[in-house]
Amino acid sequence: MSGLTNLFGLEGRAGRRTMAYMTATFLLIGLVKAQVSAAGLVVAGTVLLLVQIVLMWPAWIAVPARRFHDMNRSWWWVAIFWGSAVASLWFLWMGLGAQGAPFGMSAQDVLTNPDAYINEIVALNEANPDEKAIKPLGGVAMGGISLAMIFLIIQFGWLHFIPGTAGPNRFGASVNAVASE
Repeated sequence: MSGLTNLFGLEGRAGRRTMAYMTATFLLIGLVKAQVSAAGLVVAGTVLLLVQIVLMWPAWIAVPARRFHDMNRSWWWVAIFWGSAVASLWFLWMGLGAQGAPFGMSAQDVLTNPDAYINEIVALNEANPDEKAIKPLGGVAMGGISLAMIFLIIQFGWLHFIPGTAGPNRFGASVNAVASE
């Protein structure tokens, strides 16, 4: 399988090694992008962001889909995990909105100005010392984060550690058989 087909193709199967390389590459680019952005190199950070969006995200769908094929499962399993990620983000967004509402802040306000949000919580807690202290990111927001982490751990373990089907399956020849040809 050629390099681009190996990254973006939805046909066939992908082994645990391909999945591990994909994950390592994705994490490495993310770490470099974070360091470059933190250093204030805006153009380099933007280029790395574009690499992530244009190249890595499509590959992050294609490789896991083929990895599920290796386990004789439909690519729809990728949709289940991505659906859980979207649901988690929705819970987080709603939770941030609920957390900021007493202070007249929307979820976007909480995300873009977290210092103001924390200052409001501190001021409220100091003004009401006899009341139970309010903590940032409670309830629904933490539920969203927890849901995302649960599905992320399950998907990571499944895709990286569960072996594929031995021999050919409905998606093609075994990854090991293709590699030895």
